[in-house]
Amino acid sequence: TRTHPPNKLLERVFRITRRHNTIDLTGSVAIIDGHASEKNFENEVFQVTFTAGKQENKKFYSIFMSPSEEIPEEEIQNLKASLGITIEGDGSLFKIINFETDFKLSFDLYNSVAIDSLGIQKGVVYFKNQDSTRKEIRLPYRKRKRNTQQLNK
Repeated sequence: TRTHPPNKLLERVFRITRRHNTIDLTGSVAIIDGHASEKNFENEVFQVTFTAGKQENKKFYSIFMSPSEEIPEEEIQNLKASLGITIEGDGSLFKIINFETDFKLSFDLYNSVAIDSLGIQKGVVYFKNQDSTRKEIRLPYRKRKRNTQQLNK
């Protein structure tokens, strides 16, 4: 899915993976002079926006992250104070430790694209407080019906 203007140069490809409450950007690439590499991505700075609340009561908090740097403690404390969300880690692998209300996390896709994966579309990840995260990301599984009469013979 194209999420960047067609006349703009593509600079980043986000490969976002969610495992429970951990966001992993391993495999993301940056494109410099037509050459895409994970090493280039380590030097990038991108914006991640946390949004909580509904309609007129929405609150936002944005953090500029770099894959090669820890998230600054000041940003962690400001996010906790603003939206009640506690995180830790760096720009390439960070964990949502705690959150008070449902929220969404969105990656700024200006001149970038995000590869859709399980639970992540167009660079947006939803976190719901009521449901277990494990339930949300579990792959559908159908139990195979067995013929119990054949097993007893």
